[in-house]
Amino acid sequence: RAFAPKVLGLSATSQNWKAATLVAAIAKQLDPEMIVITGGPHSSMAQHRVFECPDIDINVAGEGEAALLDILKALEDGRSLDTVKGISFRDKAGQIIITPPRGFIEDIDALPFPARAAPYVLKNYEKFPRMAFRSLFALRGCPYNCQFCGSRNIWSRKERFRSPANVVAEMKYLWESGVR
Repeated sequence: RAFAPKVLGLSATSQNWKAATLVAAIAKQLDPEMIVITGGPHSSMAQHRVFECPDIDINVAGEGEAALLDILKALEDGRSLDTVKGISFRDKAGQIIITPPRGFIEDIDALPFPARAAPYVLKNYEKFPRMAFRSLFALRGCPYNCQFCGSRNIWSRKERFRSPANVVAEMKYLWESGVR
């Protein structure tokens, strides 16, 4: 309530989807005009069901970094969301609009290290335990088609590797930040 954001972004797996919908409902109770955006594994795998939650306005399917920036820019400029690829959204009439898919980020070395970006994008960052930022990815995509895994729905079956130098640089950054 004190922070009063205009936009709330929620990332969720299928295991914590119910919690994400509860957070969305609380956000809309506090401010019915707040725009709630979902993304993550569940949103990518079950995007046709995301809008069963009436408190969700926009859903990102697949990689979210560029899509989220495009959404925020469109909202800021007053442009229609149908210009943003890789999303679905509820229009003013309540209809669900699905935009064309977005291409994958080819140069994943260009993405910022999550732990380095966290202080700038997370409210109350200082309250997070350092170990909350200990994970890193060396690639996106997986050539396999395991039925229990949703990786193919988010990053496809085409592998895109980070350079070894980029992975080591992130490891060094984490180590120097106190993450073990």
